[in-house]
Amino acid sequence: TCPLCLEYYNDPRLLPCSHTLCFKYIEKLDNKGKIACPFQDNTVMNRTDLSQLPLNQTVKNMVEFFRTIESSENKNRHYICGNCHEKQGVY
Repeated sequence: TCPLCLEYYNDPRLLPCSHTLCFKYIEKLDNKGKIACPFQDNTVMNRTDLSQLPLNQTVKNMVEFFRTIESSENKNRHYICGNCHEKQGVY
């Protein structure tokens, strides 16, 4: 989950310091055109560089996986492996 909104990541972006946050919350960190990492690691970037922040695809995939598990939780508490289509275990 995002440490700022405490929800599953939505549009997770990777900061230069390697922290991942939801893009909309990164935008809210703007202070006079500068964005500082909220974890006070001395990382500061220009607001104009926000569009260059890479999507954290690994985190995005993990969120999608957990949402799949949650949606199947109400069924039979088994999840189907997306690679082999076999039941992999009990959640």
